[in-house]
This record gives sequence, C-alpha cells and structure tokens, in this order.
Amino acid sequence: MKPEEGLTINGQTWQKEESWGSYRVSRLHPDVPNPIDLNKSLVYSDNIYYAQQALKMGRETFTEGLKKFGFGETVPLEAMELTPSQISNDGSIGSEGQLADTSFGQGQMLANILHLAMMYEPFVTDGTMLKPTLLFDEEDAQVWKKDLMSPETAATLRTAMRNVVVDGYAQSANLDNIPLAGKTGTAELKAAGEARGKENGFFVSFNTKDPKFILAMMVENVEDNGGSDYVAAMAAEVYKLMATSR
Repeated sequence: MKPEEGLTINGQTWQKEESWGSYRVSRLHPDVPNPIDLNKSLVYSDNIYYAQQALKMGRETFTEGLKKFGFGETVPLEAMELTPSQISNDGSIGSEGQLADTSFGQGQMLANILHLAMMYEPFVTDGTMLKPTLLFDEEDAQVWKKDLMSPETAATLRTAMRNVVVDGYAQSANLDNIPLAGKTGTAELKAAGEARGKENGFFVSFNTKDPKFILAMMVENVEDNGGSDYVAAMAAEVYKLMATSR
C-alpha cells in the first residue's frame, strides 16, 4: 500500500457486498473529508480504511505480516512465560468478514500488552524489535526481529502517530514541552444481546525527541470517561512525572 494514496469512504458503516448479510464495518468519524489516507486513518481510527486495505492485500499477506511481528510466538522474556499474541484462535483467518474485523484488532485477535509495546519499537528503531529483559543479569539490546520496515516507513508512521496526538483524539497527551506520538485503541467487551458493553481503553506512546521508552497503558471501563483519550491523559501524567524527576 502507498500511504499517500487515499480511499473514498462514505457513511458510518460499510460492507463489501450483500453476501456479508448483517455484518458491516463501522467507523467513529464519518464526517472526515475524503480521501482517507494512512495518516487520516490513524488520526481518526478509521476501521473501514483498514478493512478495505486488508481485503485488498488478502489473508495470506496480512497474516504473514503479523507473524513477522511475532504473532503466535512466545515473547522471549527469560524471567517469565507470557501468553503469545494471537491472530485468531487457530492462527488462521477463515473469511473476508474475519479478515476485515482482524484488520483493526477485533475478531479473535488478542495481544499481550508487553508484545504490544514491543510492536511499536520498530517505529523508533527503523525496523528492529529487541528481546525484552527484566532481570539485571540479562543481556540487554539483543535483537529479536529485524528489517521489519524501512526507515522511510518508520518515519511515515512516527509522523502519523504524532498527528494522532496533535490533531486526533489523544489530545490530552499533547504536552507543551514533550512531543508525544502514539495510537489510541478501544476493546469492547459485550455479551450476546447487550446493546452496550464495557470498554477497555489503550494508548501506546513514546517521546519523539527522546524515545528512551515506550509506554503501553490499558485502563478498564473507560466507556463513560472519554474512551481512550482518558488513557492518553493518564499516560501524559507519566511523561510529566518522568520529566520532573530527572
């Protein structure tokens, strides 16, 4: 895909064809003017953009990309065993609807939060993901994955994630002296028959000028607190505390 090429997307919901039945992909901000490119999709969390891009690339290319980032593998942390992130329950994608859902993190996708933080590392390192360490006697800076993206792609994503904070719906993290970049996310937990479920809000972020660490934060039950921007505000407090403690 070419980040600068935009898609024309109209309305709040979309489906590829009538054979999808009642299943439709929804987005939060149908008022965003077309065309929708990668930057706008990240700033406004446009699920329809991701669904259309995933369908265009196909299941095989999509799942291969996720596996390169470590989905399905145990995170190599010597001090403890962590549950691997998964693409789906069986590791495959069985339908176009599931592919669309998985493209924006729903479906049967599950992500270990340490792995989630690690997946942002290539944006800072221009393509490298390191093995995490916990104990003092473990060797730091060992490479786990490399050449995950080009420096140009990493720069494009850093810019877009900075725009999420400046122009999008994580503006509670738009601090005067700490140029944060990141991405919000929401996982809805809804039982069958419920009109509205609980929401877990996510925000993964880093300081673009001094990326010494990546912060992945999740807060439960944010549905009445402003969603994932509530998490962005809490993350901002961490960065302010770090700045004053130096």
